Amino acid sequence: MTKRCMNRSRESKESVISHANSVDSTINIAAALHAIGTLLELKGGRYFQARAYKNAAQVVSQIDSALKSPIEEDRLRTIKGIGGAIAAQVRELYSTDSSHLLAELRAELPKGVLELATLRNCFLARGSLPIK
Repeated sequence: MTKRCMNRSRESKESVISHANSVDSTINIAAALHAIGTLLELKGGRYFQARAYKNAAQVVSQIDSALKSPIEEDRLRTIKGIGGAIAAQVRELYSTDSSHLLAELRAELPKGVLELATLRNCFLARGSLPIK
């Protein structure tokens, strides 16, 4: 194998790894936005805000390209379904892999409530403890 082919092979592997990392990051951001929406819904009183976060999670999960360029070029708000507050959460999640809002919501609600909300046949009334 020539040196030129080896360099192309290495560049190709780096490109695949970079793409996999950006897809992973996009999936994590979408999951966090969905979790925020679910927790806001369970907390009660913020139906439209919760729905906005869930819709944004759907939008982010469908983005084929990496979120890197819209974030770095401050173009997140040009994406339909992403407003100012959600764009700030996406930037925070992208840069730190965590969200202060998600952490606050998890702290305010009983431990495990998010996991319970994903179970089938387990209904959680807004602002109350789990009921079956």
